[in-house]
Amino acid sequence: MKLYLLLLLFLFSIDMLYAYFKIGYTNITIILNNSTNGKVIENYYIDMNSNSIKLFNEYRVSLNASISQWNKALYANMSEYIFNPNGSISNFSLIPSLAIPTLNGGEATITITYIAKNIVNSSIVAPREFEYKLYSNIFNFPLTASGIALPSNTKLNIIIPKGAHILSIYPLPDYPTSLMNISNQTIFSWYESEPLSNFKFEYIINETYQQEIINFFSNFINNYLNIIIIIIAILLIIAIIKIVK
Repeated sequence: MKLYLLLLLFLFSIDMLYAYFKIGYTNITIILNNSTNGKVIENYYIDMNSNSIKLFNEYRVSLNASISQWNKALYANMSEYIFNPNGSISNFSLIPSLAIPTLNGGEATITITYIAKNIVNSSIVAPREFEYKLYSNIFNFPLTASGIALPSNTKLNIIIPKGAHILSIYPLPDYPTSLMNISNQTIFSWYESEPLSNFKFEYIINETYQQEIINFFSNFINNYLNIIIIIIAILLIIAIIKIVK
């Protein structure tokens, strides 16, 4: 009995002396729409010993929104797991939650969000009918003997717009368990160790007349906004010169 108590005391002392962090689970979600970009949300669930709770909460104040700084502080391997090598990432944010005590120590969540650009190929297959194909090279997961695969304790979700129709999926998702009667299904999930080397995800969106008009003007503004601003600036300069004369 004394030996058991001494062992518990020793383990408790070690726990108090050394900080310990571990990513217990990772949940990655790609939200797709009627563009070639996707919003990515990566949730990292962090386990820690009781001695690390205060330290983690200090990190929330002292560290900036940098993956490299947090990886160094937590000895972790967080990453922007979804991106096209020929694309880019924008609107990046990293938000750590408050670490709270648990029966086994403590826990916290780090949420990383960003826009992954050019991860989907889009083409018009019929009037107001658009086909979208997720590029298969957008996954930045570690290589295994069989190619790229989801790491352990990791879940991948893809969310498509309501009303979109699935054309092809490979490998078959772990959720839903059946692809029959999925006309209203908007979320598809794959669990750990799922091979992704030959990943395929294709869907179709049928636009209404109203959506077509809105998207036309939205794309026009996005593509020619800088030109419009320059023209307005030139016109203002000309107007000011005329007033001065």
